[in-house]
Amino acid sequence: MPASISHPTWASSSPDICCTSTAASSWCRPAIIRERFSVKGYWLIVGTEISDQEAQAEYGRLWKPIGEKYQARTNTTKKPPLLVEARDAKRMVLVEFPSLEIAKACYADPAYQEAMRFALKASNRTLVMFEGDLG
Repeated sequence: MPASISHPTWASSSPDICCTSTAASSWCRPAIIRERFSVKGYWLIVGTEISDQEAQAEYGRLWKPIGEKYQARTNTTKKPPLLVEARDAKRMVLVEFPSLEIAKACYADPAYQEAMRFALKASNRTLVMFEGDLG
């Protein structure tokens, strides 16, 4: 960059953003913002039709504070998934966690183990944990 053109430096109190240069005449490159670009942990839950609505409602009630504790973000499908290579799936839920370690800790939490009893009573399901960056 020509010395006659200045570029403002980044100023932030966030520990996630830093500037590699403080010279006004050089480009200031922010460090990668960890939260946005970090590898996340996921649960993919594929389930059959709900056979016990009361148990499912209780699972939902118990899940809410657990999900908040572990910073989980739940995404559900509005329509049944398109079955290509599966035996039976009526519902699909993707739960995002800040990391795979947090996803595992949530699953191992005694409060979740108690809630899971209701989920398993409500329907048959498969839960898969994985790590990735789904954007």
